[in-house]
Amino acid sequence: MRRAARPLIAILLLALVTTARAELRPENVLLVVNRNVHAGRELADFYRAARLIPADHILALDLPAGDDLSFADFEASVRAPLREALRTRHLEAQITCIVTFYGVPLRIGNRPPAPGEEKERADLEVELPRILQQVRGAVWAAEDKLRELEPAFAPIKGDDVHTLQQRHEVVVGRTLAAVAKIPDAARRAEQGGAVVAGVQKLHGPAGVVRFFGHQSPDAPEAARKEMAALAAHVADAQRLATALAQQRHDPDARRKLRDLARQAFGLFGYAGVIQSQADGLKSAESGAAFDNELALLWWDHYPRYRWQPNPLSYQLRAGQARFPRTLMTMRLDAPEPQMVRDLILNGLKTERDGLKGAVVLDSRGIKAGADTPVGSYAWYDQAIRDFAQIVTTRTGLTLVHDDKPELMPENAAKDAAVYCGWYSLRKYVPVTTLSRGAVAFHIASGEMISLHNNDERGWCANLLRAGAVATVGPVSEPYLHSFPLPNDFYPLLFTGKLPLAEVYWATNPLTSWMQTFVGDPLYTPYKANPAMKVEDLPDRLRPALQTPTTNPATAPAPH
Repeated sequence: MRRAARPLIAILLLALVTTARAELRPENVLLVVNRNVHAGRELADFYRAARLIPADHILALDLPAGDDLSFADFEASVRAPLREALRTRHLEAQITCIVTFYGVPLRIGNRPPAPGEEKERADLEVELPRILQQVRGAVWAAEDKLRELEPAFAPIKGDDVHTLQQRHEVVVGRTLAAVAKIPDAARRAEQGGAVVAGVQKLHGPAGVVRFFGHQSPDAPEAARKEMAALAAHVADAQRLATALAQQRHDPDARRKLRDLARQAFGLFGYAGVIQSQADGLKSAESGAAFDNELALLWWDHYPRYRWQPNPLSYQLRAGQARFPRTLMTMRLDAPEPQMVRDLILNGLKTERDGLKGAVVLDSRGIKAGADTPVGSYAWYDQAIRDFAQIVTTRTGLTLVHDDKPELMPENAAKDAAVYCGWYSLRKYVPVTTLSRGAVAFHIASGEMISLHNNDERGWCANLLRAGAVATVGPVSEPYLHSFPLPNDFYPLLFTGKLPLAEVYWATNPLTSWMQTFVGDPLYTPYKANPAMKVEDLPDRLRPALQTPTTNPATAPAPH
């Protein structure tokens, strides 16, 4: 298990829309099966009838049997036909959750580099620092100009692209306010012209329209017409940028997008496209879990190197983060088809009767401090202990907690409704029996490398064999910070207010990466008998329960 690497910087020029939790209902669910695996279609029909999902919400894709799918096949046989089918059926706005079934591959391979791409990426990585230096110089010059008008001004700290853009937007607003107070008309015009020139250089015509497009009705007619013409030109550029971004594997389209970005979106836009394309041309660590990649079905252009942040997570939603439309994805899968049927039926029975049983936790006694870094072993171990404290102080559930360095012994507990522990790498140990409807996961690398091998020793397959109806695990090395934290995931589940898909996607940190969640997306095990009151939730989790809003089906052009 590797620790978390430094997150990627925010990518400019992505198509942006506000993302928020959508209330999940049967009509919001699409079922995806492999046309070549009959058992998967039978299971989808069974689940559709059990959950009253509309009959036209099953889609069969032509996929190979087995756990692995190539990068090219995912693009051609999954992404393109899925988008087309949803649009043809007029479901693109309605579907918020996709469920994959037994027979659908688990994993997408790395993207192999095409001829010439390695040189193109090297050239972009040389170009990026040069452009960033130009950006820094222009921002520093604008800040110096502002100090002439406002000597006490002090910029926010940071010189990455995202922070520099924030710094310049602050400077523009404060400079315009200061300029408006200058009594001399000639000096006002001079200072105002410098602001416009800076916006033009850093943000391009799109920035001029954004900052200055809302003109007063008293403005001269010629000025209003000129701004309207510029706005129309920018709208055309945005549409073209979207079309070019969708051709991300075409080198000529990438070149045209770079040229367009510099002309229409300025140095900030140009730097963002260079960064995005350089990351997108990396072939190492560009694979992902099938389901986790599928969440970004509507994202037109993004790097496939490593991961993207999950816009549905409560952390980003609380900060009003803006990203392309993102879907929830879940999987109904198990070592044998009958186990999938049992998973579905046991979940329905548990919803009716309530999930009963203990909370079984296995931390390792790794002490954390105030400066413990996110993604470290101590960080995750502390999260398990924090969850134990929540169970003890805010629920009436029975807790079994082992905090010793060694794995909890075999058969140390029984009748677990909830299990979370670590770290036994691809070596399942039955540390506890499971109650009907149990939700259980074990933290270790590669625990969902396969669900179907007869001799599979990983925890995911064997927890399902032991009776769990839901589990999460990585299809390859995931880094520790990609797992949902138990002190986030389980408290939300305990309230009975959210179904499983919404709980997972509110607490899953990453997309386009390695984690896969097996379980019925509509499963709400504590609906009949909540284990925690909403008012007892940690404050940080409250945003996940806010009133949902509906996202647009498709994103606008980059801006």
